[in-house]
Amino acid sequence: MDYTGKNELKESELGLIKYNNFIVKKILKSFSQNSSSGNVVLDFGSGSGTLSCIAREINNKYDYICFEPDDELQKICTEKGFSTYKSLLDIDKKINRIFSSNVLEHIEDDVAALTDLFKKLDNNSVLVLYVPAFQILYGEMDRKVEHFRRYGKKELIAKTSKVGFKIESVEYVDSVGFLVSILLKIVKYDKFYNFGDSKYLKIYDQLIFPISRALDVMLLKKLFGKNLLLIATKK
Repeated sequence: MDYTGKNELKESELGLIKYNNFIVKKILKSFSQNSSSGNVVLDFGSGSGTLSCIAREINNKYDYICFEPDDELQKICTEKGFSTYKSLLDIDKKINRIFSSNVLEHIEDDVAALTDLFKKLDNNSVLVLYVPAFQILYGEMDRKVEHFRRYGKKELIAKTSKVGFKIESVEYVDSVGFLVSILLKIVKYDKFYNFGDSKYLKIYDQLIFPISRALDVMLLKKLFGKNLLLIATKK
């Protein structure tokens, strides 16, 4: 399988330092609150292993493993020291925690994918999903990296609950990013300029995202955001 958004993935790795660290810290916080005694963490759709690298640097008590179907990206993850798999069926370890960032929207049958994750996850363990929110924001960049959808909160909750997960929390992330995305779509900016270039992402990462985080804390995370963060458990 060949992932077409590898260039965008590399640009985000270079440009979104604060953003990626924020996501990982949210993931690790949810892991620390989970009662599972095991330490195996699956990065589902790991890409080049960026988030797993950050997580390992922050908290190395977990055994991070990667699921990545793209051959080139799988090789990069392996070179970074992660056990990497092309199929969930090949994983013979009990998985105690799973996180997935900006992956589920690439999968046409997302309910089947969630079902597979539910089956693979050990009992009393946690799943963390980070996905793009609001179909109204669907634009050129989504098409470019082959997103099937962006998620509504009710849709994400319904699909995750349907396969058996118990929803612990769900919140919007990056309220300012939502507003910026609306603006870019109105002016059709992303059709003429590569807003996914690392130089633009660095500006967003250093100047705009910190403001967005502050506004999220001031309850905007309950109203809207560019992404959704869902935490669920398998009971």
